[in-house]
Amino acid sequence: MKKVEQLRAKHPSWFQRPFYGFGCDDGWYKLIRDLLEELELMGMDENFRVLQVKEKFGGLRFYTQGASQEAARRIEEVCQDSFNVCERCGTRENVTTEGSWVVTLCKDCRKPHEYKGAELEDWDD
Repeated sequence: MKKVEQLRAKHPSWFQRPFYGFGCDDGWYKLIRDLLEELELMGMDENFRVLQVKEKFGGLRFYTQGASQEAARRIEEVCQDSFNVCERCGTRENVTTEGSWVVTLCKDCRKPHEYKGAELEDWDD
């Protein structure tokens, strides 16, 4: 089980159906955990739901229902901040979305994911 999946246990009422899961790596665990703690302090009411948490185009997406304007603003700030945090290991050092596949990774985590591309001789005529 991914570490981010463990976050559901602290706020089970926020992750009721429909919840479409966590589609991101554990490097964003701290961002998501801290955001959930902030939302708790904001006093989300019983109608608040987290619908999905995922990576899309290199950034965190945190889809909710019933969030206050204050909560929605904070969610957007955290999603923007995710572009500065490696999705794999959580570092803020040497993080980029550059490359052929748009993911937010540090230099060390990006190396195993570099797309080499097909050479022309690899194609059948």
